[in-house]
Amino acid sequence: MVRVGEKFENPRTGAIMEIARAPGEGERVLELRRTMKPGTGKTIAHVHRDYVERFVVEAGEALARIDRRERRLGPGDELEIQIGQRHVNPYNASTSDLVMRHVFEPASDFALSYAETLGHLMRAGATDKQGEVPVLAAFAIGHATNSRTYAAGIPDGFQRSLVFPLGAALGRLRGYDLHLAHAGNRGS
Repeated sequence: MVRVGEKFENPRTGAIMEIARAPGEGERVLELRRTMKPGTGKTIAHVHRDYVERFVVEAGEALARIDRRERRLGPGDELEIQIGQRHVNPYNASTSDLVMRHVFEPASDFALSYAETLGHLMRAGATDKQGEVPVLAAFAIGHATNSRTYAAGIPDGFQRSLVFPLGAALGRLRGYDLHLAHAGNRGS
C-alpha cells in the first residue's frame, strides 16, 4: 500500500518517485512527484477508460503525445488526459532532469498497483530501459486488477481476454515482483 511521504529511488539511475497524495477518507486521488533522468519515462501509447491523468512540470522539459500530436511542456505547464484519450505520458527527451507531478483521479486499483510496483522495481533497479514498469508486468497488473487501461490500437476485449492473462503468466515466469494490494479477488 502506498503511503504519503514514501520515497522510492532507483540506485542504478538516480530516478526518484515520491508519494505526494494517496487515497484515503473517501478520496480516490493518487499524486506522485517524479524525477526522471534524461532520455527516460517514455511509455507505450495507451488509453484509460476509468480515470483522468494530470501532469504538471515543475522543472525541466517534457514531450508527450495526445491523439498522435506531440506536445512540449516546460516548467509550470499542465497537461490533462481525459478518459478515453490516446496518449504517451510526458517523458524526458532532454539532457537535464525532469521533475513533474503525476495525478490519477479517481485512482483505480490499476493505478495504485502500478505505482506501488514501479516504486519497488525502482528500489531494486529493475525497471525497463525507460525507468518504467516493463510492459509484461503492466499487462499482468492489468489482469490482476481488472484494469480498464489498455495499449492503444489493440481491441480492448482482445487485451482483456488474451494479452492480460498471457502477460500475467509471462510476468510470473520473468519473476516480476508485482505489488497487487489493490487487486481485489482476482490475484495474478
